Amino acid sequence: QFSKLPKLPLVSPNTYRTPSEHQANTNTKKQSLRKMKNHTTSPLPFQGQKRKFVKHFKEALKHFPANATYIDLFGGSGLLSHTVKTTHPNAHVIWNDYDNFAHRLALIPTTNEIITQLRPIIANYPKGIRINEAKPAILEVLRQYPPEALDCITLSANLLFSGKYATTFEALAKDGFYAKVTQTPYNADGYLGGVERRQTDYRNLITEFEHNPNTVFILDPPYLSTDISSYRGAQDWKLKDYLHIVKCLNAMPRYIYFGSNKGQLLDLFDFLANEYDLPSPFNHTTRVSVSTNVNYTSTYEDLMIFKY
Repeated sequence: QFSKLPKLPLVSPNTYRTPSEHQANTNTKKQSLRKMKNHTTSPLPFQGQKRKFVKHFKEALKHFPANATYIDLFGGSGLLSHTVKTTHPNAHVIWNDYDNFAHRLALIPTTNEIITQLRPIIANYPKGIRINEAKPAILEVLRQYPPEALDCITLSANLLFSGKYATTFEALAKDGFYAKVTQTPYNADGYLGGVERRQTDYRNLITEFEHNPNTVFILDPPYLSTDISSYRGAQDWKLKDYLHIVKCLNAMPRYIYFGSNKGQLLDLFDFLANEYDLPSPFNHTTRVSVSTNVNYTSTYEDLMIFKY
């Protein structure tokens, strides 16, 4: 399911650069690094971004070479790749943009233009209230744009109930709207500067770099037993896919792996190691956990496991 990839209409498949970087003609590495900003969150809404782990991730990176090649196998919003590049400017960082987040970044000027038109429509509504009567006017604005120009995930964060995401205009239009449009324009200036962008099956990157001794693999796959509805192709992920990733960890001398305790996969390997003396892929690793609230009564642990 990871071999059939869409074409990228707006962004080069190589190194991603922001519009401001293009305008400034930042062609040298020194200029690119000078333009880089230290984003600590994704510049756009993204389900599962690692903003809570940025501080811990930076601490973990201190244990890894500053000049290594870092392969962000499940690149997501690019936040981990950006953090590596700002922490280790001399590193070669590869962001595997399977979700085509670069296309959403390229749409930021259009997204800001749309949101500017939505603000006066909801200006008189209390924040967070349902706005059924304003929905026709909002949809009229959205219909002025072709579907490929709509960042439906970002629009969802501005119009739908908290935590709900639509990936198509049709799905967005069917849901209830709320008065929660942001007052701050989105800005990705300096984001992912100097990072190489790929879009391929993660296994291809493992094969390409597994014999490079100065490689650090970053693995942040869709979590087992969590909502992954906004990830492209992730609905096809099964337990065997996670087990394949864990198998790959055994052959990686250096890695940083993200997961959670919801799927109890780590508990399974700990049990097999303790009860049946089977080697665990997580032996001789460091674990960091962060508590995540789903709602007022439900929490789970996000995990970062690294080996260096």
